[in-house]
Amino acid sequence: MAGYAARTISARYPGEGYRWLMRAALVDNPAAQELLSGVLAQGAMVGARTIIPPDPIAADMWLRLAARSPFHDNASQRRQIESNMTTAQLVEAKERADAWRPTRSVKCWR
Repeated sequence: MAGYAARTISARYPGEGYRWLMRAALVDNPAAQELLSGVLAQGAMVGARTIIPPDPIAADMWLRLAARSPFHDNASQRRQIESNMTTAQLVEAKERADAWRPTRSVKCWR
């Protein structure tokens, strides 16, 4: 799923895709949180240019939030992300997930 998400969002307009995924994730959409996690785990590039840098802490946080839904508990993606993280990074991701609260509405960023 992570590879698919990264390829999908980076296909034509990665910035726009990222923005829409983030908006949905912020209002507590588990599917968007899981996809956003995949994008943040790998990052997104257009050609040789990095558009979205990898962020394993944010990727793990969003996946932890998505896992609250029984339909989006992706253990294999979580193992893949967490296997490359330090203990301090894991603690930070867990703390961020514990402190996170959904946004009631998200304004369009343009």
